[in-house]
Amino acid sequence: MKIALLTIWHEKNYGAEMQTYATVKALQQLDHKVEVISYRLGEPEHPTAKQKVVFFLNSLTIQEHKFQKFWNKYIPSGRYYASLKELQENPPKADLYLVGSDQVWNPVLTKNKAATYFLDFGSENIRRASYASSFGTDKWLGDDVLTKLARNRLNQMEMISTREKSGVKILKDVFGIDAINVLDPTLLHKGYDELTGEIKEKNTLAFYPLSGFPELEQYCKKLAAELGLDFVNINKMEYLIRRVVWNRPGVEEWVRSIAEARFVVTPSFHGLAFSLIYHKPFVVIQNHNGGPVKTRIMSLLEQLGLEDRFFTSIEDFKKSDILQKPVDYEAVDRKLAELREVSYNFLRNLSK
Repeated sequence: MKIALLTIWHEKNYGAEMQTYATVKALQQLDHKVEVISYRLGEPEHPTAKQKVVFFLNSLTIQEHKFQKFWNKYIPSGRYYASLKELQENPPKADLYLVGSDQVWNPVLTKNKAATYFLDFGSENIRRASYASSFGTDKWLGDDVLTKLARNRLNQMEMISTREKSGVKILKDVFGIDAINVLDPTLLHKGYDELTGEIKEKNTLAFYPLSGFPELEQYCKKLAAELGLDFVNINKMEYLIRRVVWNRPGVEEWVRSIAEARFVVTPSFHGLAFSLIYHKPFVVIQNHNGGPVKTRIMSLLEQLGLEDRFFTSIEDFKKSDILQKPVDYEAVDRKLAELREVSYNFLRNLSK
């Protein structure tokens, strides 16, 4: 079956790129032909002159080369769509349109492109479904216009799944739709040997911030020293000028840095996900009480019985004895195996 996948990718965001690749990998393992729709959330339809200059400078960087190499090798994308209008006028040919995962249904993130991620394009005769789509929070944040459109498009989908239990509740309470909770696609796979090569554990504390978190970075340097580990910021950026990153780890380097670490500290959902995949001792430490990110992280931790590894401040972490509590990965793997089976069954049923 030919599946056209709409998701958030081409963002130079490790989690976004890996969830896209993981979805493609899972679908291909089920013998589907996959095309990732080349519609990009982070690119404005009508860029200003300043934005064009920034895009041009970015295209010259080492960072761009690393990510472009990853996309070319691992993401089977189709023609480029600069706007929803282009997508509506010449949609990809497929047997099924699939949306997900990541925060595709979070209008605070998708903004004026929100309608696209409810599959507002293509012939009514083409089947539609959602895999692990996330609202990014435990509340529906769309206005009345988007709510009406979303309700219409959701009712056209044959199968709907979300990444968090809170998403199942939103779909039921706001849209009157039954859905199931499935795993983020990165967790469908037990490893990514094709990306990492042979893994050799290093004496490192891997710190993965999504963006600047200087207070936690400074603390992690001290923590690494106390634990006898070498501190590594696995999202370290070297800037050409402000807003233009010259160099940072590529996707494969990022995955390998977690896989090889002795300990991981992160405020990130996908930092957590890859810590679980590679059986790393980890803690999740956030600021400002976690905000919307807390919802998606806690949903996963609760399913795995690991809520005690989540902290809303450095001080709370310091007061805990979590470093003396190893993660029981035998128990975690048993629970993940059950969740994988549910998730893969959902994907298998797309063919029916």
